[in-house]
Amino acid sequence: MRLFICYICTIYLFSCTTIDLIDPPGINIHIDANNIRFAAFGDYGDGSNNEAKVAELVHSINPDFIITLGDNNYPNGSTYTLNEHIGKFYCIYIYNFDAPIDQQCKGQAFEESLNRFFPSLGNHDYENSNNRIPYLNYFTLPGNEVYYDFIWGPVHFYAIDSNFNLESQRSWLTKKLAEAIEPFNVVFFHHPPYSSGSHGNNVRMQWGFEGVDLVLSGHDHIYERNINIANPLPVYVISGLGGKSKRSCYKNSKNQNDFNSICYDENYGTLLVEVSQDVMDIKFISIENEIIDHYIIEK
Repeated sequence: MRLFICYICTIYLFSCTTIDLIDPPGINIHIDANNIRFAAFGDYGDGSNNEAKVAELVHSINPDFIITLGDNNYPNGSTYTLNEHIGKFYCIYIYNFDAPIDQQCKGQAFEESLNRFFPSLGNHDYENSNNRIPYLNYFTLPGNEVYYDFIWGPVHFYAIDSNFNLESQRSWLTKKLAEAIEPFNVVFFHHPPYSSGSHGNNVRMQWGFEGVDLVLSGHDHIYERNINIANPLPVYVISGLGGKSKRSCYKNSKNQNDFNSICYDENYGTLLVEVSQDVMDIKFISIENEIIDHYIIEK
């Protein structure tokens, strides 16, 4: 597939040239495990020292895999910055065997032939002359790679592209959730349904998420945990302090009477989630190795 639309180029693009979309490889991932641990963060991919500090923290907690919550490659998702903004920090987790040769990662995931890095699309991953094609060509993901699911241990994961085509994805998710038999379901995407950050609530993503235990998002560069008082599941978490920049918690961005919430905006960090067959243990850890928030979901 070739994209012929050409937008105004930035300094991160050498020319307004189109690139071919590599067809999805059609892989499925279903890993058997009794216990897992994964890191989750978004709004990170700018090649900065702050991104490096978050990456160092992520490596130190030794997750089985990573999921990302969008804005993987600032400022505009260019093919020319993929290695410097993503691979430089996380290549050991990425198995992208069908990527262009100069973008393929050759670390632990390559040696195992097992991908351990599962991103979702943010708005900045679209903002280049080739739209989301650089992202799709770089990562090797299940399904159509735009939205997809995978199973790792006791958790069924569902990645959504919260930028476009929401109704078709919502129908897909509803069908997938009805068929799921795993103890826990986790949905992740970029734009938060509920947020005390500067972007505020994203009404388009307030889907209800019946049958889901945890909904993860980014976009607002804060950490926030929101629990609807009337419907305590799913737990909504924003983990947008992956390294790009910090923003502030604004207490008037949503109806506080509807939620029990904790919001943090002081330092960068990552979510660490540890899951067994009947417990999901959720922590946000700052780059100072301080546990900022801790919450447990029990079956």
